[in-house]
Amino acid sequence: MTNTNNVQTKKGFTMIELIFVIVIIGILAAVAIPRLAATRDDAKVAQCLADVTTFMKDITGFYTSQGTFSTDMRTMTNVEMTQVTQMVGNGDGGEYTYACDNPNTPAVTFEFDRVVDGNGNSVVVMLAQSESVQAGTVDGDLGIMLGNKNITDAAANVDHNHSISGIRVKR
Repeated sequence: MTNTNNVQTKKGFTMIELIFVIVIIGILAAVAIPRLAATRDDAKVAQCLADVTTFMKDITGFYTSQGTFSTDMRTMTNVEMTQVTQMVGNGDGGEYTYACDNPNTPAVTFEFDRVVDGNGNSVVVMLAQSESVQAGTVDGDLGIMLGNKNITDAAANVDHNHSISGIRVKR
């Protein structure tokens, strides 16, 4: 009879291998988590930019089709706006703010006014003003993007006029 050694070898990870895996996972997490947060902020800025442009298109479209503004902003757009002063039907007044990141802090202010252009025509203009252009914040990045698209000026607290379809106010 032959005598065979029944030596069983245990297969598994050593403590050093486990430590290396934990260190690698820690490094990956340290790199990935800030990038995920930045991606979330970029998505929020894109959503807010879409809201602002939708608001401007809705207001212009409503005025073009109706020839007047509604005193109730909800009938003109689905974008959530905060009323500072009520819209005047002929466009000669009204102020609204849009909050992007913080509902208590406006990111963009819109003022409406009726002015006489260079040809003597009475037109409605919308003054858009970014409240922040500080890079690295959602509201500030939104302000920078609006400045790049010529919706507001690149510097905070500087108005940028937009004619509402250039429609003459008849009176």
